[in-house]
Amino acid sequence: MKDNKITTVDADNLRESIIKTLAVIARINEKEINDSILIKDELGIDSIMSLEIIANIEKRYNIQINEEDTMNITTVGEFIDYVIHIINKK
Repeated sequence: MKDNKITTVDADNLRESIIKTLAVIARINEKEINDSILIKDELGIDSIMSLEIIANIEKRYNIQINEEDTMNITTVGEFIDYVIHIINKK
């Protein structure tokens, strides 16, 4: 049986992928995004953009993200940790 847990290398790749997605949707340089950046206040991500981000990540990683679970997530790092958690639950 294959272990589906995220390794450090996988986590780094996932982090980079999510940051790229956020940068494209927020229309900013990905180098300006780090784990402590506030998703709504600093990136200007609104609810429609959030749905686009979630759909993109769900499709890319074949996971289901509960939008209600993400409502209390404020930083990029928290969101990345949440996605890793969802993948590790598979």
